[in-house]
Amino acid sequence: MATKKILISGGTGLIGNALSQLLLGDKYEVHHLSRSKSDGPIPTHQWNIAQQSIDTEAMDSTEAIVHLAGAGVADQRWTAARKEAILKSRTESTRLLHDQIKEMDHKPSVFVAASAVGYYGFDTGDQLVDEETKPGNDFLAEVVRAWEAETDKIADLGVRVVKLRIGIVLAAEGGALPKIAQPIKLFVGAPLGSGKQYMSWIHVTDVARMFKMAIENDQMQGVFNCVGPDPVTNAMLTK
Repeated sequence: MATKKILISGGTGLIGNALSQLLLGDKYEVHHLSRSKSDGPIPTHQWNIAQQSIDTEAMDSTEAIVHLAGAGVADQRWTAARKEAILKSRTESTRLLHDQIKEMDHKPSVFVAASAVGYYGFDTGDQLVDEETKPGNDFLAEVVRAWEAETDKIADLGVRVVKLRIGIVLAAEGGALPKIAQPIKLFVGAPLGSGKQYMSWIHVTDVARMFKMAIENDQMQGVFNCVGPDPVTNAMLTK
């Protein structure tokens, strides 16, 4: 059986790297999309979201696309320009992939897209939400709604689409954990505000496994919350 080619946008990020290594260990052929081309151990193809252009070789014989790219939500202060970048990096990149898939004679069998539990709003209190819960009305919820709306258009092309709403990703090498731990190590750590806000978390290895499962399991379709089974309060997470 031929090795399946998996194309990953945002492949060098925390989740993308973990997923790439997991797939390579299972003998998949992994390719990345990035702003610059590279011929390293993982072939990297160039795309330009602003210009809506992509190296056509990236799409050739691709069996699955994993879309992780997007400007970091917690990397910078939320100025008007940063908010626009957060939104456009997600919607316009998804639109570019949609347009490329539309032109393909042999379309990928599955498109697995990152999404976020921000869909439900920043603070849902002690309400336990699931995939059927209505969206929130804050900035991140609006971003996720627009992001998922662009992703849904790919399903209209006859491609199986899976959307994984990711919670707070914990990993020693990056993500939220080092930022949470830093002030605690300096003995100035404290919960945010009341500390009563619930936080749905997941380890990066489990995120990677969920993405791999979404690629391989033909029965998976639509939206899934990509979080651990036991959300904790901010105070408990800090502790």
